[in-house]
Amino acid sequence: MNTQNSYLASKPHYEILDGLRGVAAVMVVIFHLFEAHAGGNHLEQIINHGYLAVDFFFMLSGFVIGYAYDDRWNRMSTVTFFKRRIIRLHPMVIVGSIVGAVFFFFQDTASSNTVTIDAGKDKVEVTLKDVNIDTSSRNNAAVSVTGSGNTTIKLNGDNALKSDIYRSGISSSGSLTISGGENDSLTAQGGSGANGISSSGSLTISGGTVTAKGGSGEDGEDGGDGIRSFDPVAISGGTVTAKGGSGEDGSGGRGIISTKSVTISGGTVNANGGSGKNGNGGNGIIGSGRVAISGGTVNAAGGDGGNGKDGGDGIYSSDIDLSGSLELTAKAGSPNGKALSQRGNELDLNTIKDKLGPGAKVTATDADGKVIDQVPIPRPVEPEKPVIPEESSSSSDGGSSTP
Repeated sequence: MNTQNSYLASKPHYEILDGLRGVAAVMVVIFHLFEAHAGGNHLEQIINHGYLAVDFFFMLSGFVIGYAYDDRWNRMSTVTFFKRRIIRLHPMVIVGSIVGAVFFFFQDTASSNTVTIDAGKDKVEVTLKDVNIDTSSRNNAAVSVTGSGNTTIKLNGDNALKSDIYRSGISSSGSLTISGGENDSLTAQGGSGANGISSSGSLTISGGTVTAKGGSGEDGEDGGDGIRSFDPVAISGGTVTAKGGSGEDGSGGRGIISTKSVTISGGTVNANGGSGKNGNGGNGIIGSGRVAISGGTVNAAGGDGGNGKDGGDGIYSSDIDLSGSLELTAKAGSPNGKALSQRGNELDLNTIKDKLGPGAKVTATDADGKVIDQVPIPRPVEPEKPVIPEESSSSSDGGSSTP
C-alpha cells in the first residue's frame, strides 16, 4: 500500500475554501465589469474594493500549497517542486496567453479616454495621430476644446471619435481649424441627438478627409447636425462629408449649419440632411446670413420628411452667392423641399449666370433626382495653332537641290 497516497487521501477537504474562492472570483469579475462605467471614479463604482479579492487568492494559494506539500519536503527537491507546479499551471497559462493575444490583435482599439484641449485665449496647435476614442458610455465628448482661443487640429493618419448621448464628437468653445494631407482622415460621430462637430466660434476646414455625422434623435429629439457652428464655417480644401442624423420621433439633423455664413472655396463637400420619421427633413446646408460657393465640388441634399411633414432643402439661406468655376448639385427633400431656397423661394439660376466661371456647372434637382434647372458654363475652346511646314535642309541656305 502506498503510504503517501493513503496520507493524502486521509487529508480532509475544506469545502468552505472552494466557496470563498468562488465568491472572490465573482468579486473580481464584477469589479472589472463596472470599472469601465465608473468614469475613473472608484467612489462611484459598484464593489469598488473588488481588487482585494486578488490578495485573498494569494493568501489562499499559500495555504493550499503548504497544506498539500507539507509531508513531501524531505523527499522532494526544489527543482522537482517547481517542475510539478509548471506542469500543473503552465498549460492553462499558455492557452490563456494565446487566446488573449488573438483578442488583443483583432480587437477594436478604441480608447474610452477623452481629450481636452485648453486653448485659453491663445493659439494652440494639436496633432491627432491615429487616434481612436469611443466615449459612448462616459457622458463626455471625445475631444473638447475649451477657452476662446484659436485651436488648430492637424490630422495625421486615420482618426475616429465617437461620443456619448447629447455629446458632439468634437466640441469647441473657440475658433477651430482642421487640416490634414490627402491620406489623413477624421471621423467624428455625435451621440444620440448630438452633432458630429460643434463649434461656438468659427470653424475652418482646409484639408484632409473629414467626416462628421450627427447622431440619430431618440425619445422625441431631433437628429444631430453633421457640422454646426455659431460663427462662420469656411471650407477651402480636402474632402468633407457632413451627415445629419435621422429624427426617430422628430426632425432630421442638418448636414452643415452656421448661424452666420457658410463659405466653400475649394475641395469636395457632401452635405446631407437627415430624414425625419415624424418630422421635417433636415437641410443639406444652412447659412442663416449667407452661403457663398466659389469653387470645388459640392453636393447638398435635403432629407425626406415623414408623417406628412416637409422635406429639407438642399441649400437654405437668405443670400445664396454662387460664383467662379464651381460644380454644384443641390437636391430637394421629399415632400415640398427646395433645391436652392433663397428667402423661401427657389433660386432662379438665370440670375447667377454672369458670375460663373469657365467650366462651372450648377444643377438643381427634385427629390427623385430629376433636373429642374441647370446652368453649365463651357470652358473656352482654344484655337488650334497653325501647322508650319518644315523647310528642307537643302534649301535652307537658298540653294537648289538640283546640281
